[in-house]
Amino acid sequence: WYRYATLKNMRPTIFVTEPEYFTPHSLSIMRGVGNVIAKRMSRKEILQIVSKIHALVIRAETRVDKTILNHAPHLKCVATATTGLDHIDIETLKKRNIELFSLKGAHSTATAEHALALLISAARNIPQAHKKMCGGGWERWKYVGVEVAEKTLGIVGIGRVGRELARLARGVGLNIIAYDPFLPGAE
Repeated sequence: WYRYATLKNMRPTIFVTEPEYFTPHSLSIMRGVGNVIAKRMSRKEILQIVSKIHALVIRAETRVDKTILNHAPHLKCVATATTGLDHIDIETLKKRNIELFSLKGAHSTATAEHALALLISAARNIPQAHKKMCGGGWERWKYVGVEVAEKTLGIVGIGRVGRELARLARGVGLNIIAYDPFLPGAE
């Protein structure tokens, strides 16, 4: 679509609904491509403005549902700086031939690492020990916790994050069991 617009000397209108999440450099790149509206707005204001836009750049707080899409006759693409897509009506996008761009698992490793860090932190009572130390106490014996090695970790959902968590958890000696109702053969 961008090539078509360039050939016709058109500058698309790009609406960035949550601009505080985007760097000045990324907004500058967008301005090089088209006319950018970078402003947080209420849903009512969004419904008024989307009729004039060609590209929508969002994060998780903006819901792109059928109502928004029905008010956007010129919309050609939605770009979300998220890995999840539960805030976007993908079926309506497909029906309207609107392109969708997302991070598609860009944070899978970071998310899995964070989950494992929280698991170990809970097993070793780190939050409680930290709170006690910040209050001036040091009762180490109360917060020893348990080792995670040779324990079993159950993972529900073996998508990108679940697979990465399983890989990392094996590295600290955890046994893994998993369930995913969307995998063939799952009951």
